[in-house]
Amino acid sequence: MVHARFWVDDGLLFPYRIGEELPTKRPLCATWARMSHPDPNGSPDRRPIKVGEVWENPVTGERSVILERPWDNPASRVTGELTALVGARVMGEHRHPALVEQFTVLEGALSIF
Repeated sequence: MVHARFWVDDGLLFPYRIGEELPTKRPLCATWARMSHPDPNGSPDRRPIKVGEVWENPVTGERSVILERPWDNPASRVTGELTALVGARVMGEHRHPALVEQFTVLEGALSIF
């Protein structure tokens, strides 16, 4: 198991503010309610994130807890803690061309290929 703290920095990806009316797509089932992208063919859920919110992905074995929101700090970053079970993997090779991700391992070992 890996326990890491992460942050994602890019104010451009988070242009919404608390209280704005945003289009949403509700999860199709209770299990998907905890996943960041519940329906791969649906539109993204654009509700503002909340501190303490938990994102789980049972397919990849990842669990994230949001610690800081981009509009609550001058760096416009999201900070959270990620726990990944042994053998956890992202859904495939991917890039984030408009943001920076940083991980600090708190417990365990993280391999990036």
